Amino acid sequence: MDSYFKEQREVPIIVWFSEKYKKNHPKKWEAVESFKEKIISHDYVFHSILDCTGIESEIIDKSLSLCKKINNSN
Repeated sequence: MDSYFKEQREVPIIVWFSEKYKKNHPKKWEAVESFKEKIISHDYVFHSILDCTGIESEIIDKSLSLCKKINNSN
């Protein structure tokens, strides 16, 4: 039996980017949109915020960034 409640595992996320950001960073916006129908975890939040804002650090796992495009056929 799973010890976590559905509400702890299935948390909705809303992502908003300004029109200016979308215009200045079209590839990042396209990458974020590629996750639209994918199930992701809270693990993406930290890495996405840093990566999408252009912060560079060795602690950022870009495989957990919403600004890294995924293949929509997965």
